[in-house]
Amino acid sequence: MRRRDRACRRAAVFAGARLCLTPAIRNAIVFSAFLLAGLPSAGAADTPKGNISRGRRAFFATCTNCHASTDSNRATGPSLHGILGRNAGTRAGYKYSEAMKDSGLVWTEALLDKYLAKPGAVFPGTPMTTGIFHAPMRDDIIAYLKTFGAKE
Repeated sequence: MRRRDRACRRAAVFAGARLCLTPAIRNAIVFSAFLLAGLPSAGAADTPKGNISRGRRAFFATCTNCHASTDSNRATGPSLHGILGRNAGTRAGYKYSEAMKDSGLVWTEALLDKYLAKPGAVFPGTPMTTGIFHAPMRDDIIAYLKTFGAKE
């Protein structure tokens, strides 16, 4: 007996019709289902972007050379504790660029995302020169920064 015939004998009954599923077809269906399960659904707009634990690791790997996650400033960069909801360039104890001080902008997730991608494009003359080009990594860092609460 051929392999395909044996597979057809064990075929699943679906909606009253017999389907002949070979192991290869069955594996392809299962694999496709797993892929589709990982895609965001239409209601995914309400789900938060970013992963806090990955964001913490990324923050400590890339940002802590210049910034602190606590209330105290570092010599090369201001503290990012409670940055969301704060006016840009207003944290005491740090000398900001004129463009940032005079901007009148409030730190939001969208502004942080733009700034982390290309700091000089958002605030010309800023001392922060390195950006984070990988969008999921920016989302993770922003998710971690949100854990500090907003506005002091």
